[in-house]
Amino acid sequence: MPKYYINGKIFDTNDPATTQLCSFKKERIHGVYDLIKIYVYNDFSSRKRTFYKEVVDPENSMPIYSQELPPKTAYDYCVEYHAKEALNKGISIIINGADYETLTGFTN
Repeated sequence: MPKYYINGKIFDTNDPATTQLCSFKKERIHGVYDLIKIYVYNDFSSRKRTFYKEVVDPENSMPIYSQELPPKTAYDYCVEYHAKEALNKGISIIINGADYETLTGFTN
């Protein structure tokens, strides 16, 4: 995956130290799926997270569009999707949003 420059920030999707990925498929229309990728960019100098969304056409792996997201939107998007997947598989989960901040020290 390449590097992206958004609002002066570099998103290197090959660098797991600064960029984490949440990806899932979302139905577009009539059984056609887009691959939604949400990257969390950790800026260690400012201790802030930036959320970045890329929509990829799964048939040719070409990006359709990309955008920076508000932190809550991207976080909730990932959590909501994975929570639904877990519930569909009969797995009970408890999500405590503070745990991430406690473990990493990053804030919105």
